Amino acid sequence: ASYSALYQNVPDRGTAAAKADTESSCRFFTLICSDATRNAYHAFRGFNWLSGSERLRTKGSDYLNFAALAGRTADGSVIVAVGNYDVEGFMKTYPSDERGARFEAHDIEYFERLGGVVRTYDSFRVTLDDTPWADAKEVRVEQYAVDEQNLLRLVRQQTLGGSRTLIIEGVMSSPSAQFLKIGNSAK
Repeated sequence: ASYSALYQNVPDRGTAAAKADTESSCRFFTLICSDATRNAYHAFRGFNWLSGSERLRTKGSDYLNFAALAGRTADGSVIVAVGNYDVEGFMKTYPSDERGARFEAHDIEYFERLGGVVRTYDSFRVTLDDTPWADAKEVRVEQYAVDEQNLLRLVRQQTLGGSRTLIIEGVMSSPSAQFLKIGNSAK
């Protein structure tokens, strides 16, 4: 469910234009609308970085507003995709027709019945255990964002000392998708 933020195509324009856009067919799962690429297009570009990678185990996803996927690429780098969504906020900002609203409300009710607590997030923490960089002098981390201001743009770079366990923390807006490239040569 949290990756639905990528499918909702939150408009990359100002709020007034975005609200007007909800009445058009541009709202759901369109990659191009009015000759402009949408946020989903750029999020899919980021997910493509996981293509062909060896899937790594992740935990911490709440399966409604927050989810993470990770993979190790052929060159030993690690890609982490973090999806951050605010279902209730989206429903208030971009109201659905009656049918859509029923599906969205059902998702929240089902999540709560399973014991979930609806939360929103403004940051993330990624812990990588048993990394191959224990003896590395430095490990490069690049953070790319897809949100209202960034269309798969590099928003942060940092260099960490090599270690068996790496901890990477960052900020994120909602809705957004964050993509981390981690490795000796995270390009």
